[in-house]
Amino acid sequence: MASEIIHLAVANDVYRHLNYKSDKDKSDFLLGSIAPDVAKQVGLNKSVTHFSLLDGDLPNFSYFLDLYHDYLNNPFELGYYVHLLTDYLWYSEFTDNFFYNTMIRTKDNKIVKLTKDEFRNVIYNDYSSLNRNIIDEYNLNFDIFYNNYEYPISHIKECKQEYFKTMIDKLGYICTMTNNYLYVFDIDSVSIFIDYCKLYVLDNIKKLNIDKISN
Repeated sequence: MASEIIHLAVANDVYRHLNYKSDKDKSDFLLGSIAPDVAKQVGLNKSVTHFSLLDGDLPNFSYFLDLYHDYLNNPFELGYYVHLLTDYLWYSEFTDNFFYNTMIRTKDNKIVKLTKDEFRNVIYNDYSSLNRNIIDEYNLNFDIFYNNYEYPISHIKECKQEYFKTMIDKLGYICTMTNNYLYVFDIDSVSIFIDYCKLYVLDNIKKLNIDKISN
């Protein structure tokens, strides 16, 4: 899955094109955009919060929309949908450039076979190394989650309101993690993904007919 910081960068750019007005709307939308990744911290399989087949990567949009389309005018639920769209694009069009099973193509164009643990460590190392660059490049500000923030009501039963503090605490921890070496990704390739994903997400929101795109 894309990192929380990548999800927030996509959602932050998408938000600029939506007709929500208040700071709370923005906070709720951005919170929704990282909500599915709370699964591990609350003892759920990620397939539950991502509406995917067991241990699969691609979210099932039809299933999610059948359940929650009527709530997508709400910023939290729409942000949640943006997360699923971002992960779909991440797996279906981006990561194939770098991964096949546990084979990776490194930045210096070498093909390396890894164990599952090694593979996971490499990816999360790159996420940690890129976080600060993404935060700076996309002007991400997380104060909105901490300044007397009143949590939204979640209509998504797979992600309960009681999980929200865990999500925000996890985000704070992620922002403190840094590494200095990139094995696979670089800021240029990830920025291209974020900018393209924004367009992909906005196009899919338009198809919902919920009148949330600004003129």
